[in-house]
Amino acid sequence: MKFTVHGGFEIPRFNQHLISRDKSERNEFWDMVEDDEEGLSYACGCYVLSIRNVPWYVGMAQRQDFRHECFSHHKITLFDTALSKGPGKPYLHLLARRTPGGKFCKTSGNAYRDVEFLENLLIGFGLQRNEELTNIKGTTLLRSMRVPGFVNTRKGEARSHSVIDLRKILGNSP
Repeated sequence: MKFTVHGGFEIPRFNQHLISRDKSERNEFWDMVEDDEEGLSYACGCYVLSIRNVPWYVGMAQRQDFRHECFSHHKITLFDTALSKGPGKPYLHLLARRTPGGKFCKTSGNAYRDVEFLENLLIGFGLQRNEELTNIKGTTLLRSMRVPGFVNTRKGEARSHSVIDLRKILGNSP
C-alpha cells in the first residue's frame, strides 16, 4: 500500500472565477499531468483541491481514473463553490496508488480499502485546516467529534497537562 504525491497542478479556469469546462483546456491539463509522470492521469488514488494553500475538497478515484473522476460535473460544481469563497488559483494534488512493483494501480470495480481510508484521513486533515471543506460524505463524525489537542480543539482546551503529555507520547506535540 504505497502512494506517491504529485502536484500541485494549476487547474485551468475561465472568467477568473470558475473551473474551465473547455474540453481542450482539460486535455492540456491532463497532458501536463502526464508530463509529470506517464500514466498518472489513468491511475487511481486520492486527490485534493486547494486554493491559496488551503484544502477545499478531498476525493478518491478508484472506480474511475483521475482523468475521468476529478472533473466530473459534480466535482466542477464543488470546485466552483470553493472558488466563490475568494480569489486564488486552484491546484490539484494527486496521491496515486502504486503496485508492489512501483507501477500505478489501475481502477477497479471493487473498492480499495486503503484508498477509502486515505480519503477519510485526508478529509480529517482538511477539516482541521479548513472547516469550510466542501466534502459532505464522511464528515459528520469529524465535524462533531471533539478531542482536546487533537480534533476540533476549542481555545484553551489543549493546555491541560494530560493533553500535552498525550500529544508528546503520540509525537504530535505543539
